[in-house]
Amino acid sequence: MSVTQIAIELGTSNTTVFLSGNGIVLSEPSVVAYSGAILRASGQRAKEMLGRAPEKTAVVCPIDEGVIADPAAAALMLGDFLGRVIDRRVFPGRIRALLAVPCGLTADERRDFEGVLLQCGVGEAVLVEKAICAAHGMGLPIQSPKGCFVADIGGGTADIAVISLSGIVEGCSICLGTKFMDRAVGRFVLEKHNLEIGPLSAEKLRESVGSLYENDVSTLTVNGTNCADKSPDSATVESRAVSRAVAPYYRRIAEAAESVINRCPPEICAQVLRSGINLCGGGALITGLEDYIRNVLKLPATVFPDAPYAVISGAGKLLGDRRLLADILNQN
Repeated sequence: MSVTQIAIELGTSNTTVFLSGNGIVLSEPSVVAYSGAILRASGQRAKEMLGRAPEKTAVVCPIDEGVIADPAAAALMLGDFLGRVIDRRVFPGRIRALLAVPCGLTADERRDFEGVLLQCGVGEAVLVEKAICAAHGMGLPIQSPKGCFVADIGGGTADIAVISLSGIVEGCSICLGTKFMDRAVGRFVLEKHNLEIGPLSAEKLRESVGSLYENDVSTLTVNGTNCADKSPDSATVESRAVSRAVAPYYRRIAEAAESVINRCPPEICAQVLRSGINLCGGGALITGLEDYIRNVLKLPATVFPDAPYAVISGAGKLLGDRRLLADILNQN
């Protein structure tokens, strides 16, 4: 029987799918809308329904803080995504999947992921830590004994790890992703401008004018609801304001990275301090992150050019390297 190989990153903010022989074939927000058992929309269409759907339509984000919060909704969403990219008439055989997951999952959390894949028709699945996939996607020497240091800042978690000889030497997954930052931006706008904005507007602020440079003068006008009289209103928000909202989260990510370094053996620690940290994920796109990390951690920092797709690219590359994948699975 023929086998279709896919790699999946089922993230808090976005889901991406890599189809062997085709590359990245899907990248959609991890959102699903349904009424009862009937799917209404998934991905970007469902995201645009947030805060706008009728009463009997539920619009949910089934992945929260990097793990599955709603297995039924996650299966409905992922099943629709896979149906878009795998035509059973063209790929009629068995589906084998590699799923990129956060570090330190419990046995129950791993079973939740495996159960969702099974419901979506995946016959065989392996789970690999996102940090390892990210490092491989960024072209780092994960099989080398010297060690490489990565931080993947996603929507629900930041996965930070030092990798050597195909395994994680030290690492952690902390619940400090961009969704937390967006909520902080929303709270700041509410407190300063007395304006309630939705999650899409908060995300737009962070992505458009978010910066870790205190002297950034960019601005963006957002619409919302005036909390005094519940009327439609708008406010012009400065980059410096967004920076004050998100900076504490990047500070905590830097502190977690420092803790990971401090737990490493001396030989690897010395190498990491020379080679620096490699950053990826949607949260790595904020202006000024490299300089911020250099100043806080006192080590080189590099943001991967295709930061949001480092994990899925690495996972996809592993599909074609059975020996390396076996080595990783044996080490972790």
